Amino acid sequence: MLASADYVEVSESEWKALLPSYGHAAHVMVYSTWPGRFMDKYEHKFAVSMQLRFDGTLGFPGGMVDSGETPETAAGRELAEVYYSY
Repeated sequence: MLASADYVEVSESEWKALLPSYGHAAHVMVYSTWPGRFMDKYEHKFAVSMQLRFDGTLGFPGGMVDSGETPETAAGRELAEVYYSY
């Protein structure tokens, strides 16, 4: 549980005013129920879509919010870039 001293809540107008000096990112977790076994060995109930990031770690699809773009639009654009770029 986070204490109130651990974070600061900002309004939409406040974070939009910060965009020129700070970046704002939008990421999406995509999951689906998928009961069964993986490689006939590991039991699973869900599948989660992740991608290999530039720094060698796994992460959720996403990226930076462009100027004039909402976080929802940015998340949709990033998903399209990941899943429809092949």
